[in-house]
Amino acid sequence: MICFFDLDGIFPYEIPLRVCDICAESFVYDDIFVVGCDESHKLCYDCFAESTTNQMRENQILKCATCDYQLADGEIKQLRVSAQQKEKFLDYQSQRTFNKYAGSQGVLKCPNKDCKWIVELENPNSRFRVKCPLCEYEFCSLCSQQYHYRTTCQQLPELTQRWFFWCDTGSRLTK
Repeated sequence: MICFFDLDGIFPYEIPLRVCDICAESFVYDDIFVVGCDESHKLCYDCFAESTTNQMRENQILKCATCDYQLADGEIKQLRVSAQQKEKFLDYQSQRTFNKYAGSQGVLKCPNKDCKWIVELENPNSRFRVKCPLCEYEFCSLCSQQYHYRTTCQQLPELTQRWFFWCDTGSRLTK
């Protein structure tokens, strides 16, 4: 749809419009968000925000309003809501996504209870030192315990127990 405006009789100016897939209202392209789903659904920002708010209220993973495509962080960041509300949506989506995949291989969450960092691993079976980019906590990629350089995850409990025993019984040498 095209709308014509006449600016004081000087010249006609064409502004392309697009219809929101939810409310069927016409909007200029700047007021339409195109979702990253295969169908490239187009939503006005009011419908986009309302849909996201309703999904959060219903404890659902945040998705496109018209299909099952899960919204990415970059899409949530484009919502035209307050910065505080965007943070709530992002935190909520991270938690819901992690809870959905918790226990499955390949998803790693920082074990620091105050941190919200989550990453998907390319090789979930390799052990390496992880340094959280948000809170800088260092931990093992397999067991999420403090990183143990020359010890396997299976050896860690016994070595920890031996260390505490050594500390409790006195680490000083007696002659």
